[in-house]
Amino acid sequence: MRAGERGSMSVFTVLFSVVVFLLAGLLVDGGSAINARLRAADVAEQAARAGADELDVDHLRETGRRGCSARRRCAPGPTRSWPPRAATT
Repeated sequence: MRAGERGSMSVFTVLFSVVVFLLAGLLVDGGSAINARLRAADVAEQAARAGADELDVDHLRETGRRGCSARRRCAPGPTRSWPPRAATT
């Protein structure tokens, strides 16, 4: 070993350890972000399915208007049309 190289392996080991820990942290953080996004999509899909299950299909086919099944009370419909109309002055 040369006199100027003494301890250079320690510096390499420390720097390599820091890089490994940073990459591991990014992997854990990225994994949790992906998991949160998938969970949110799953909850939204379940909510849409539950809402669709409450529709009275026969009433919708007969009248063309939405209605809830007889076992539950309907929530009120939207109060204004979408898209909003342009304001007239």
